[in-house]
Amino acid sequence: MGKPDDPRSVVDSSLKVLGMKGLRVMDLSVMPVIITTNTQAPALMIGEKGSDILLRQWKGISLLDSRSTTKPFLSNSL
Repeated sequence: MGKPDDPRSVVDSSLKVLGMKGLRVMDLSVMPVIITTNTQAPALMIGEKGSDILLRQWKGISLLDSRSTTKPFLSNSL
């Protein structure tokens, strides 16, 4: 993952594959360096970020908009 002008980058910050139209990658292969510990949490977070990007794009909301499109997982009504 990186900037489009970096020759080592394969995907940009919105997980789109550089040089391809309509293709995104949402797994651990987007990480520039794979960590040596358990990869479950980073894999889940990349998937969550990717799904948020897709929801925002589908609903026509800018990725730069700071307001969340989804409700928090936990509520204060416990």
